[in-house]
Amino acid sequence: MPLAARRVFRLALTLALALAIGYGIPLPLPFMAPLFALFLASSPGPPLGPKALVGLVIVVIITLGVGLLLIPLLIDYAVSAVLIVAVGLFLSAFITLNLGKGLVGTLLTVGFTLISAAGTLDY
Repeated sequence: MPLAARRVFRLALTLALALAIGYGIPLPLPFMAPLFALFLASSPGPPLGPKALVGLVIVVIITLGVGLLLIPLLIDYAVSAVLIVAVGLFLSAFITLNLGKGLVGTLLTVGFTLISAAGTLDY
């Protein structure tokens, strides 16, 4: 099988597994799992090794965990938390544009905006 076909197969299998797992365990928004899988698996190149995979998991936990830490601030101190979100969005844009880390910037943006906004509705 040619290299391009293997990469397409790996991406399709990743998306299919993410969608099946998202609907298999009752996630509130199961269609978001393939989107995150697409962000993580769409970079061209060989599969990640164990050390790089651990680093990727740590980056995802930190970038998306920022939104969970902002939820109590948004509930109790709304003005200060909105200013922190604005600075965080500036930081994520800086990381994306100037440092060339698109995945980290995208996940930071999701962490600062979507997760914290969803958490204020239902913690």
